[in-house]
Amino acid sequence: MVEVTSQQALFDRLQSNLLPILAQQLAILSDRLDPSALQKEPSSKLKCILELQAALEITLDQIATTLTTIVERNRTQSARGQRTNDQHNTELIRVDGLENYLTGRMFVRMRRVFEESDELIQQLRLSKKQCNHRFDVASIRERLVLNSSSAQGELKRTIKWFTGSQLDRVQDHWPSKLRRIDQILHDLLIRTQVSSNRKQEDRLTGTAEQSSVSPLGDPAIQLVKSLIPVIKLSKLFFKSFSQRGINRKRLISFTPMSFEKLEQVASAAGDFVGNLSEIQQLLTHETSLRRSSYFLIAKTKSLQLRLGSAYCCTVSYFVPLIPDTDGFPTQNLFKAWYEDWYTAFKLTTQNFIKTIKIAC
Repeated sequence: MVEVTSQQALFDRLQSNLLPILAQQLAILSDRLDPSALQKEPSSKLKCILELQAALEITLDQIATTLTTIVERNRTQSARGQRTNDQHNTELIRVDGLENYLTGRMFVRMRRVFEESDELIQQLRLSKKQCNHRFDVASIRERLVLNSSSAQGELKRTIKWFTGSQLDRVQDHWPSKLRRIDQILHDLLIRTQVSSNRKQEDRLTGTAEQSSVSPLGDPAIQLVKSLIPVIKLSKLFFKSFSQRGINRKRLISFTPMSFEKLEQVASAAGDFVGNLSEIQQLLTHETSLRRSSYFLIAKTKSLQLRLGSAYCCTVSYFVPLIPDTDGFPTQNLFKAWYEDWYTAFKLTTQNFIKTIKIAC
């Protein structure tokens, strides 16, 4: 029991102490590395920056040490069989996510911040190090601000990882993926519109205005029109996880879902975007379209399989957690909605595959 409390104390130390301190230090460093301010009082400003960097390194070392202790203790407890399966999966997901956020993302951004800081100081000739290459100071400062902002964003997401539910966590990277889906949908709609307008102009005048967007031929237009319902239904699935959907009443933090199944749901948006991007590339390069029917079908089936797996996990693990509202069977309504959604999704993907076989 003491060890479990100690483990929680380590999590608390990261969440409430070390990570907020790092965020504050990072913001101060970025502010002090303003080139115009540095050149006014270079000696005193540089001394402050070096002291701040030293403090940052101490904080990062403390975070790394705390993380290592958490990971090693988790492995030891797992090896000793000190947890039930549900406890094991819960802690495994929690620790794995924390390790990924810190080592895989935040530490990478911090390294870039230090590199850009060093480069900026050298370019301003405030360092004894010889600068072998000349770069624009403004561009270095811009990269520094960008990486500093990204690092602070990763810090906020890491802190959120401690407090959010599993449903919150699986959606962590979905916003950028959903924006990419919107971009692809917009591109395909524009191309079909341009193609239709050009055909109409050809019929009326015999000529068509040039466009910056390459028009599509008849087979590609046919395929895009069949693909659009698949894209729209997929977006609907991802948006159902929002606070207006099944997450409108914050669900409990953890489910008995295995780590592998949680990853299936978390990676669903990225997998969908990857397959959709490749389909888009083939549809907009018509010279290879006829030779690519097998590949198009394979990508569509992969898309269907990945989203189908996420659907099964959602219905099996997340929907049963939805509380009824004032005696109203909310859970049953969501279950019925997802079943209807999946029926429609399977139908649209099957129609798209049929269209591929006809058009190609």
